[in-house]
Amino acid sequence: MYFRRQLLIIGILILGSTVSAPSAVAWDWLELPAGLSGGADLVGEVLEVRSGSLVLEPSGGPATTIRLAPECEITLNGMPVAAAALRPVAPGSRVEVRVCLQGERAVSVAGFYCCLEAEVLAIKGQQAFCKPLNSSTGDKWLELPGFPKRPQVGEVYLLILDSAGKVKRSQRLGPLEENSYR
Repeated sequence: MYFRRQLLIIGILILGSTVSAPSAVAWDWLELPAGLSGGADLVGEVLEVRSGSLVLEPSGGPATTIRLAPECEITLNGMPVAAAALRPVAPGSRVEVRVCLQGERAVSVAGFYCCLEAEVLAIKGQQAFCKPLNSSTGDKWLELPGFPKRPQVGEVYLLILDSAGKVKRSQRLGPLEENSYR
C-alpha cells in the first residue's frame, strides 16, 4: 500500500510537471523563429563567445565586443540557450544574432542558425525551388545569388540561411541518388 501511494504521488508530480511545462516548438524553415522579426540595436554574426561577452561582426562594420547583462535573455532559433550555444558552428559557419542593448550591455540576444540539405526541384528566373532533405517541412523558393553557380534541377546543396530566409552560403553536395534516403 505504501509503495502504491508513493508511485501515485510520483506519477502525479510527473504528470503535473509535463502539463505545466512550457511547450517547445521546433523552428520551421518557412517562418522566422520568435524574436527575429522585431528590431534590434545591433545585428551581426558571432565570432567568439567569452565569459560575459560576445565578439560580433556587424554587417558592414568592424568586430566589436558586446558585454552581456547578468539578466540577458539569450535564444537560438527561438529556444532559450546559454551564451556558449552561439559559438561559431564551424569555420565560416557563424550564428547570426540580433542584440538589444540597454546602455552598453546586451539585455537580449536572439540567435539564428539554419543549415540544411536541399534538393533543387525547379529553376525559375533568379530563384530555385528547393525541397529540404533533412526536414519534414514544405518546399521553398530561394534566391539564386546565394548559390556559387547556377544550380541544376536534381542537385543537392548544403544551405546556410540568414534570418530573412535568404541563402547566406551554399555548397553543392552532388546529384540526388535514386537509392538515397529522402
